[in-house]
Amino acid sequence: MEIKQEKFTDLYNQTGVPFQYKTLELIKELTNFQATLEFPFTYPTTKGPQLGQSSAIDIIALREKIKKTVFDFGGLVLFFIECKRADPENKIWLFSAPQDNCSVSPSFFLKIIKKTNEFLKLEPNIQRVGSFPGLGYSSAADLNYCLQCVEFRDDLKDINKNKTKTVYTPLLQANHAMSAFFNQEEYYPPKIEGIEFLEIKNGKLISEISEQILFVPVVVTTADLFVTKYNPIKVSDNDGKINPSNIKFDGPKKWITYEFPLPDYLKSYKDFIYDISPTSGNTLIKRGPLKLEVERSTTFIVNSNHWQEFLKNFSFQI
Repeated sequence: MEIKQEKFTDLYNQTGVPFQYKTLELIKELTNFQATLEFPFTYPTTKGPQLGQSSAIDIIALREKIKKTVFDFGGLVLFFIECKRADPENKIWLFSAPQDNCSVSPSFFLKIIKKTNEFLKLEPNIQRVGSFPGLGYSSAADLNYCLQCVEFRDDLKDINKNKTKTVYTPLLQANHAMSAFFNQEEYYPPKIEGIEFLEIKNGKLISEISEQILFVPVVVTTADLFVTKYNPIKVSDNDGKINPSNIKFDGPKKWITYEFPLPDYLKSYKDFIYDISPTSGNTLIKRGPLKLEVERSTTFIVNSNHWQEFLKNFSFQI
């Protein structure tokens, strides 16, 4: 069979595989990072005749432990990365967020590494407050809190009408993988082939164990990212439209945060040990543990031109 170089290359590029490998190589170029490709997982797991949901995440990356500072908690960071090469029909991603960020709470998924006599256990620690100062989010109030996205054609002639190519698909995949590892891994170190947790070799500790692991879902994309800014009261009562003079489009952005709505099979639960006493007004009394369902997952969407910059500047502080 004759190899038609241009046609073969064009079809191969359409798969997104070259973009996936480039994203991986950019991680491996950095110090203190490790990564593995196409890692399989099943969640929920198979129970009797009910088969689990099996899939694979494009990339899992580990940022190794660093020195704790006022800007970073210093712990391990696991990134669950889905790569999305945007086509001309969905090249521009326009995000919307509530004007009052207080109406949405972020969710940061951590696990505390607890030392016991026999094992190193991983205990869930879902946080509602936190910041990423190295990425320009000096407090939780600075996050983008995006809740909706619409994709435009790169020629701006129409919106994307192909429902199989929306931002929801890679967001779901990244959070599916993150939830699988967060909800299933009970002991340290997690079992991820291709990633070595450096504190342990041959069953012996060779350095101080990290205190926590942060689980971060990420979508890396070639799409251009924009966020709307406008006062909803300016929307017309007659036709439901906003006048061009009353709206701004912030971008293209290097990265944004998206509050992804978790489907029921991916939801996690946060333990609380305090509640309001029914007999003492607003006094908090200990009566736990109580559980609160976590409805959303704070997820990063990163433009591929700034992928290494994102990783180099990534910092998290509670």
